[in-house]
Amino acid sequence: MSALPAENSSRARIFDAALTVFSRYGYRRASMEAVAAEANLSRQGLYRHYASKEALFAAVIETMHDFVDAAAERALAEARAAGKSSGEALGAMVAAKIEAYATRMLGSAHAAELMEVSNRIGGAIIAARAAAAQAALAKAIAAERSAGRLTLKRGVTPADLADLLTAASNGAKHGALAAPDVLGGRVRRIVMLMVDGARA
Repeated sequence: MSALPAENSSRARIFDAALTVFSRYGYRRASMEAVAAEANLSRQGLYRHYASKEALFAAVIETMHDFVDAAAERALAEARAAGKSSGEALGAMVAAKIEAYATRMLGSAHAAELMEVSNRIGGAIIAARAAAAQAALAKAIAAERSAGRLTLKRGVTPADLADLLTAASNGAKHGALAAPDVLGGRVRRIVMLMVDGARA
């Protein structure tokens, strides 16, 4: 995991410190004391924010999703502003999310453990955020259609295409490990091909 952008708050320092410590030691070897030291807080100061390591890790999962989702929305907006095609814009949106995830999670030597613990501790959070992300993708596809940039085949809805794109990108994310930019490029290509295939 890589550090979160700096903000002038103790909570942001805690997130940044937690990402560093979890990445360095993995979940099981990480301690609240190490996070407090990394954040330049007392142990008691950290516990005022989070009652346990598990609560802290759950908060980190939520915040990671915030940053990943924001990266996807920025990429979509930038692609549209640059006049990219629907396939390119949607590909940029999905790839930005995958690249942000890969940069923050897969860069750690403890990535496998962190992913396993994420699913155990934050399974409900992850499921809810995944559903929200897929809904956001469907909304983006619908907006492309409404703007006249994308005409879907008869019987194919934005929700259908979002479901397929999400499944394909998740397969790429959980497949063979690759550098974030390589993984992102692969996902862009998948999305562009699938969007082209869904055109009327």
